[in-house]
Amino acid sequence: MADIENSPIFVIGANGSGKTTIARIIARAGGWYHWEEPNVLLRTGHAYRHIDFAKAVDAKPWVKRFWQHTVAAKMKESSHSRVVIDSPFSALYVPYLLSIYPDARFVLVVRKPNSAFHIRLPTTQNTDWVYDVSRKETRHRIIAQIQQISLREYPAYFLKFFSIRTQKRIFGYKPWFGPRYPGWEIDQRSQRSEVDIRLKQWKYVYNMALESLESTKQTSWCMIRAEELPVSPGQVLEVVGHRCDLRAEKLLSIYQAVAAKQAWSVCKEYSEDLDHLARDDRSVQELLVRLGYSLSSDSC
Repeated sequence: MADIENSPIFVIGANGSGKTTIARIIARAGGWYHWEEPNVLLRTGHAYRHIDFAKAVDAKPWVKRFWQHTVAAKMKESSHSRVVIDSPFSALYVPYLLSIYPDARFVLVVRKPNSAFHIRLPTTQNTDWVYDVSRKETRHRIIAQIQQISLREYPAYFLKFFSIRTQKRIFGYKPWFGPRYPGWEIDQRSQRSEVDIRLKQWKYVYNMALESLESTKQTSWCMIRAEELPVSPGQVLEVVGHRCDLRAEKLLSIYQAVAAKQAWSVCKEYSEDLDHLARDDRSVQELLVRLGYSLSSDSC
């Protein structure tokens, strides 16, 4: 069993939820390593699956050994004792991750789609650069990811890389961005709108995360709403500190420095243009209630 003081902390949430900022704050407060979206490692043991999800049975003995070896190598390289991982994919793998690290902690960062999409959509309209090997940044990213791939899963990534380039060239499909939910391939072929795709991803991530976390022990996870952080940072970070064994005062001081530097304010990022997402979709309304939001509120 993993040592609770060295087990990873997974900061999870949909794209644009603010999870990366929270992960950076936690890592700086603990003096730990922030590993941003090691998605190849997260797919170890289920890389050939067409939809993103994983169960405890997917964490076979060889998967656990590969995870522990890869994380240990990263800790040695960075001279840190603990890792804070943030990725929207982690939310889909909670039982799998707990099977590898029984003492792992999870911080679920939630955010209404109207403000989350306002931040994320402009950066996802063109993801061609992710697969453009003529770019130095792309080559460095690929090399880093190769170090996270088990030998038995290399074919999954080579086939995916060439398939994406071929589909782009022949059919004009844009490379897929983010979690793959049931029916994603149909949506890609039909060239569904960015908003429709992001909304399906948003619902898939949070439904899967809640289903998994609510069936685990309460001491292993907490949930915070990003919209409340600028309004009541002390209260929100106290919840995070309690779950991650960190002093709330330390988290607050780092948050204030980050917020001042980035001018990060969820309320200013709120987009009324996307209000229909909650108003016109009953499943979104039900999920917002489960996430602790009041549908009668017009503010962000």
